[in-house]
Parts: sequence; structure tokens; C-alpha cells
Amino acid sequence: MPPMYGRFIHQCRSIRGITQAELARMIGTSQANVSAFERDRRIPTADTLNKIVVACGFLLVAEGIGEKVVCGLPHAGWFDDEDIPENDELSDIIAEQSHRETAAAGREFLALPANEQATYLDDLNTLGDESIESGRVVSVP
Repeated sequence: MPPMYGRFIHQCRSIRGITQAELARMIGTSQANVSAFERDRRIPTADTLNKIVVACGFLLVAEGIGEKVVCGLPHAGWFDDEDIPENDELSDIIAEQSHRETAAAGREFLALPANEQATYLDDLNTLGDESIESGRVVSVP
């Protein structure tokens, strides 16, 4: 089986500093299953992958050109409620991260020489007004 999610799962777990057995207990599976996921001998379901990511203190996010979609938190009952942010708190975390990313992009833009800023704006304008009107942030190479 070609490598799939093993390295990703291992990195999430290692950053959190927990063992395979601790992660297994948190998500309601065996240590052997966690080991199999990390070695790409088993592929976790989307629900299990989401549980793993959240148990390690992350959010599962799909990110595309100017779009970001956050996977919902797993169903209640599988993880201690005090460790999961409330919906309002989660929204605040996501909004704060988005604000930081937007501010950083603005600083990067202002650091560009004037001719590169003009080229960037010209490229952005060629993408069409619908991109700008929809409020989506578009990255131009």
C-alpha cells in the first residue's frame, strides 16, 4: 500500500507529545490500530482521522486557492468535553488565525517594490471581479 496518512498522523501525535497508547485511548481504538495507521498498513476513515487530529490538538482543514474549510468536531462522547473548544471559541480561534494571515499578507504586499505591487494588482484584476466581489482571497504567484 502506498504511503497515505501515516507520516501525517505520526507528526500530529509527536507534536502533541503523546504515545500511541495514549492516542488510542483518547480516540477509542487500540494501540495496534494507531501503529497500523502510522505505518500505512491501515487507512483510517475520515471520522477516525478527524478524531486523531482533534485529539492531538489540531483542526482538520481543507485549504485551496483562497478558500479554507474546517472539518466539524467529532460527535460528542468520544473525548473529554473540557478539551474541546466551544463553538464560539472555535469560531474566535479561526477568525483570529484568518486575521493574522490577512495581516501578514498585507505586510508582505507592502514590502514589495512599487512595480511588483502594480504587477500583482494587475494580475489580481485579470482574475475577474467576481473573485473580489465574493470576498475570497486569491493568491497570485
